[in-house]
Amino acid sequence: MKIFRSADDIPFYKRSVLTVGTFDGVHLGHQALLRSLLATSGQFRARSVVITFDPHPMHVLGTGKGTMKLLSTSREKIELFRSYGVSRVLIMPFTESLAQMEADAFIRDILLKKIGCLGLIMGFNNTLGKDQKGDMPFLEKMGERHHFFVHQVSPVKIDSVAVSSTAVRNALNRGDAEQARRLLGRPYSVEGDIVHGMKVGRRLGFPTANIRISEDKLVPRDGVYAVLVLYKRHYLQGVANIGTSPTIPGKTWSVEIYIENFTEIIYNKGLKIEFISRLREERQFSSEDALKKQIQCDKEKALKILAPYIRR
Repeated sequence: MKIFRSADDIPFYKRSVLTVGTFDGVHLGHQALLRSLLATSGQFRARSVVITFDPHPMHVLGTGKGTMKLLSTSREKIELFRSYGVSRVLIMPFTESLAQMEADAFIRDILLKKIGCLGLIMGFNNTLGKDQKGDMPFLEKMGERHHFFVHQVSPVKIDSVAVSSTAVRNALNRGDAEQARRLLGRPYSVEGDIVHGMKVGRRLGFPTANIRISEDKLVPRDGVYAVLVLYKRHYLQGVANIGTSPTIPGKTWSVEIYIENFTEIIYNKGLKIEFISRLREERQFSSEDALKKQIQCDKEKALKILAPYIRR
């Protein structure tokens, strides 16, 4: 896959079919958009290009700055694009000047003059340009004027609700890992390096790995989850605790992973955690012994849930 970091870097090619969006999460709706892009470019024997932005526009515009967490980092998004068959990605730096660019100028000066545009594939809620004025009627008029076609992909719906990044984010914020998985078409995941913790889990007989996650990345609601752990291309079964572990004095907020039948020392190494199901709320227990008994119950429940995934 070829990755371009500026519209000035990508070679101009008139017969290009483009799609433009933030693609946060690359959920089922985004995947439908990508399939349409690839099918349409193949039909016209054209080049296909996915155009996305970094940082997320909401972080620049201010509406989400400091508060809105990402479903997928730029690196994760690139890997997801690759997995869905995308061959060219333009990651445009989203700046204040780009945010102020009118839709007609964006189409004329970037899509048509710098990249080339035979056709434009858009999602049902996609717009281009300042103040979101580049809606479908506007894009269709621009297409007629500049001789490119515009196709809008219908929304993908789960339980009569359109799949969106907001819907995924809301599911994770309430701890609904199953619903997030349905909307994404895959388990929601986080990645990070293993760092030293208080080693309380080891004392309880359930050694855990403390994972350091990017501050921009959305972490599911505090609680205990059945998770799959990807390490060295192998999936392992695990239990994740997100929160402050209130039974343990002095414990700060963390993401801790117990991995079944795993004894390697993996400090400063990376793990990918896939959230399958939320087991319970985090709560305070009367003693460490009571906590230990609950962890054993959590493990047994998680292993039952995860067994079909390991056998796949």
